[in-house]
Amino acid sequence: MSRTRTYRQSARAEATAATKTAIVEATIAAARELLTLEITLDQIAERAGVSVQTVLRHFGSKDALFAHALGAASAQIADDRRVEPGDIDAAVRAVVDHYEVWGELVVRLVAAETSDDRIRRFTSVGKEVHRRWVEESFAPQLTHVRDRDALVDVLSVATDLQVWSLLRRDRGLAPGVVRQRMRLLIDGALSAAASPERTRT
Repeated sequence: MSRTRTYRQSARAEATAATKTAIVEATIAAARELLTLEITLDQIAERAGVSVQTVLRHFGSKDALFAHALGAASAQIADDRRVEPGDIDAAVRAVVDHYEVWGELVVRLVAAETSDDRIRRFTSVGKEVHRRWVEESFAPQLTHVRDRDALVDVLSVATDLQVWSLLRRDRGLAPGVVRQRMRLLIDGALSAAASPERTRT
């Protein structure tokens, strides 16, 4: 195979990958800005600077595109939230910052998850990602506790989207205050888990 042909194939593959990435990123951005998954292929194509035919050529269908976008968004969220295990302040800051960007959309999706299988798939992945994040971020605190699973449950609740929504959206508190309140919940859970007087039920 000639060097020129190899170069052309490589350039074509890179262009294809760049186009697919642009389409997926356009899908994620549209969902976040419009606060809905009811996005048309026309809207996505316009944002990505391509035609609808190009979108379909790369992904085949809207559902397949959304599946790719879900995977990309989950990876992005996991990366954005990643902190040094055991650094509670960093973990709280990361999760609140994440909710400041994604919270409004996800609150709407959670409200609709019982009536839409596509939305339920999205929110189910999000819940799994959140629990894994708790297990990774609080790994040192989860070591040598009597009931690790219970502590993961409580820390997942303490850092849950609904806590942010209650404090930020309903109470109108500033992000810094939300972080303080969330830290109170976390400290209480860790203190209770470490207490020798605590009994399992």
